[in-house]
Amino acid sequence: MAKSPAPQATLTLKIELEKPAQGELHAYAFDRNGRMIARAPVRDGATTLPLSEKQARESRVFLAPDNADKQPTLRDMQRAHGYEIVLADGLRGRLTDRVRVPGRIVDLWPFCFCPVRGRVVRPVGPAGHTQDRPVCGARVHICEVDRWPRIIAQLPDRDILRLRDDLLHAVLRKIPVPPRPGPDPGPIARIRSPLRFPGVETAIHPQPQPNLAALARKSADRVALNPQPLPPGIALQLQGTPLAGLTASSVNQVRSALTLNIDSLKYYLCLWPWWWWRFRCDELAVVETDAFGRFEKLLIFRCDGDHPDLYFWVEYPIGGSWETVYRPPIACWTHWNYVCGSEVTLRVDDPRVPACGGDPDLPGLSVAVMSIGRGVSLSEIQNNGLSDDGAPFGGKIEPRVWMSRGNLIAAGVTHYRWSYRRLTGPDGAAPAVGAWTIVTRDVTRHYSVLGPGGLPAFPSDPMGPDGDNKFRIQPPDPPAPGLDWETLDEREDLASAHFETTLLPSGLPAGASDAEKAAATAGQYELKLELLRADNSVVDWTAAGIALAIADEAAPFGADEVDTVAAPAFNRLMSGAHLVGFRMILRVDNNRCDADIRPVSGAGLGVDAECGFIEYQPGAVATVSFLARHPWGFATFDYTTTRGTATAVPQADTGGIVGAASAASTDGNFSEGPDFVYSKPVPVNTLLTVNPGLGGGCANAAFAEVLNVWGTATDGYGSLGYNAHDAAAYALAVPCDCHGNGNGHDH
Repeated sequence: MAKSPAPQATLTLKIELEKPAQGELHAYAFDRNGRMIARAPVRDGATTLPLSEKQARESRVFLAPDNADKQPTLRDMQRAHGYEIVLADGLRGRLTDRVRVPGRIVDLWPFCFCPVRGRVVRPVGPAGHTQDRPVCGARVHICEVDRWPRIIAQLPDRDILRLRDDLLHAVLRKIPVPPRPGPDPGPIARIRSPLRFPGVETAIHPQPQPNLAALARKSADRVALNPQPLPPGIALQLQGTPLAGLTASSVNQVRSALTLNIDSLKYYLCLWPWWWWRFRCDELAVVETDAFGRFEKLLIFRCDGDHPDLYFWVEYPIGGSWETVYRPPIACWTHWNYVCGSEVTLRVDDPRVPACGGDPDLPGLSVAVMSIGRGVSLSEIQNNGLSDDGAPFGGKIEPRVWMSRGNLIAAGVTHYRWSYRRLTGPDGAAPAVGAWTIVTRDVTRHYSVLGPGGLPAFPSDPMGPDGDNKFRIQPPDPPAPGLDWETLDEREDLASAHFETTLLPSGLPAGASDAEKAAATAGQYELKLELLRADNSVVDWTAAGIALAIADEAAPFGADEVDTVAAPAFNRLMSGAHLVGFRMILRVDNNRCDADIRPVSGAGLGVDAECGFIEYQPGAVATVSFLARHPWGFATFDYTTTRGTATAVPQADTGGIVGAASAASTDGNFSEGPDFVYSKPVPVNTLLTVNPGLGGGCANAAFAEVLNVWGTATDGYGSLGYNAHDAAAYALAVPCDCHGNGNGHDH
């Protein structure tokens, strides 16, 4: 006869509350690994959990308000002030217990609804004129940060004293909180000022961003990090202030004082990266943004007036998987005491994340010429065509231009073109005015679409040239079914033209070398930007009401605001009194540098052909020399001499601008001779004895010479690498007696 299954064992708890609780209560059981294994509601003062005797003995059982919205964890029990039930030892055999819950615990259990709202945006547009565009379909993680009073209660004594020292250092020394640029306007607007006492200012700038290097340098400058009494002066300064408790000799009193000042302390925590690892947060919800980048979630929090501290991070689907695109440090980006229903703005600056809808326009009808590439602003280009630091341009030059695209296109201004002409010869002075030539290298823009299987793809849309060598103004929206314009390659997707200076016509016969072509095509060139209509007619900017501006800040622009100003007269292409385009002059130079270290020479020196040393006589002088050349001086150089393996010889070191009449050095300058050759006579005794070691200098010594010549030409992204380098070595010695008495090199 088959046996009937044994009945499921249960744990029954009789619940007695000292005062009535609001809402429904549940009992939760967790195993040794912190995994919830059972839950049950409390009904009529009792609850029954499906636990065996063994499970009951090995479980942790909590009583807490119901949270049906998620699978609770042990950390949730802590957050919800769950009451942990200590089961009686005599449970064996009956699995029943009686639990009495204190009223002070019941007081912690009322919970309220808190709507959490926000939006995810991406700043789009030229520097200084960005607009926040919504990010659709992003996944927002809403987390609650551990409450620091609870953390302080658990810190070891040593860490309590260190935290006290950090706070006093920040407050008493008035450490400023540096402004934080970046993707999110930030949850920190000010410190609430519980720290009001003479000499202490508490206001801080929104969005603190710690300067980690500076903080590390100053770490040794802090009040002691070990448990020692504070200096008496600090205790006197803090008398009568909320921070006075920090001077107590008792660690428990210091712990209490830190807890009392937690509203100010938590803002300073952003400055101290050595505390960041203490920050933890529990995920409360995950929501996706709608077509306007908005998200909202109704969360449950305690109704005791203490607002939650919330932290947000964002994922976006890239390449078929969810990628984290926004996750700043918790210490600096927690929204402390979040006000229920207030809107949080999360600014994502990851270039892989597209914004929803078409690109924004600049207002009105306007054109702003911003930079050459990423690194040279229009405000940094002199009228002679050199950058502010005297560098010429070369390689492929890419002007970056921002336009009121939609407004211009709506006004019938649909195209543009860049043209160039030569103004001078290679020296930058002799006139050599050439004819205008249109810059015709292809311009394209990438955009995103959803490809097969829902994965993104990024085709390109050619902007031109068309059959008339004109280029389309990029429309606000990509071609259907495109989602958004994308910057996959800044050198393609942000360039309005590609002026390839290495391909300029040189007039030389076929077979000429690159160096010969570079020398022949160097000089000043004028570039102009014109706007066109579909019928190829050139637009009169004045008649059309189009404004022309240039960037007014140095590049690269970074995250700070970049202003523009009306283009000066020099940059305005005029036809009578009417503006018809933009112009600028660039000095083009693709010449490479030369570097050559010459042999050491001088009276009283001779070369021992058998032993290979440069032999010197008493009082001899060695002339060191080298060639550091760029045909038009667009280079810098450095020349160093080292004795032995590491001893510097500053009297034989120099550096400067190629072509300068002299180059500074210790104990007299190097002078420039014909064809960029620099030289200097240096006494042999100086070479052998400068910076003496323990032996007091050398009688015989080997020397290394290193010469670097650095070309300054740029394409707006960095140096073009037109550099040259050379290295040489020599050895000085007393005359060699190689065949007789043992004097000379072999000693």
